[in-house]
Amino acid sequence: MSINIKSSAPLFTLANGTPSHAFQTSPGYAMEKQAVIKQRQLLQSRIINTSTTAALVFRALSSRQGFSLIRLGDSELLVLAQDLLFPTSIPMSQWGALMADLCCDPDLGQGDDEVNRWDHIVRVSGNQYPDYTARYYLIKALSAASLIGIPCTYRPGRSVEHVKLLEGFQTVFLNVLYKLNIPLKSLLVTDSAEHHLLHASGWLRRILVPNQYPDLGQHFGLPSNYQPRIILAGNLASPFANLLAREGCQIAAAIQPVGISNIEDVIRQIGLHSFDLALVSAGTAAKYICTSI
Repeated sequence: MSINIKSSAPLFTLANGTPSHAFQTSPGYAMEKQAVIKQRQLLQSRIINTSTTAALVFRALSSRQGFSLIRLGDSELLVLAQDLLFPTSIPMSQWGALMADLCCDPDLGQGDDEVNRWDHIVRVSGNQYPDYTARYYLIKALSAASLIGIPCTYRPGRSVEHVKLLEGFQTVFLNVLYKLNIPLKSLLVTDSAEHHLLHASGWLRRILVPNQYPDLGQHFGLPSNYQPRIILAGNLASPFANLLAREGCQIAAAIQPVGISNIEDVIRQIGLHSFDLALVSAGTAAKYICTSI
């Protein structure tokens, strides 16, 4: 599968100093754009729904098989794109025009000014710029995850500009796969907001305290009183552990702090505990931690 579609138009510089390409209006350019759109449509057609995600988690718990769900948000896809798709020799805020060129779509825009905040978004996720260590860990996680959350455009409440930017991130994801020689058909994908959707739909509570829903547990081959031992990893793991304990969760351990700089030590600490389920809230570092444990 080849997604590496580039406009052949010459480089020029926008008034704000952003390197870009002159967008063509030729039939060939229109065909390139349609090819990109079709690849995004194929990607979205493979996205599994929240109920299916929950069923996969329950089956993994029942069979005691490893299973990792990670999500690739804006920051993770930007980190993956570093010198793989876009050059780190220019500020990240100037990548918006390059993304538009990658998508053959001059209407990509700034996504409600989000492009100008990309550098901040990446740093809030625990990364530097450039950050090749974070990119290394993300590539390892991308190759090993059981289920990967990716940006979706069909959620309501998004502006047209934001949806355009989400389309851009989908194209970035597809091009990253191409560069890394990872076939899309080898991956299982869901919505990058799946953690929110699991919570909003009530599935997350059922996963954390299935003993409160005995019929559900039995449906997946679990004892009616089954209660998973949960390990938490993240900078707010301890207070979150207290909250979950009050809700009836069985906490095995809470590990903090967590970040790219101590990622191997965190994995070692996790390995010292016996548990059934791990919740990891640690930005970019969480992806590698989840796939490792």
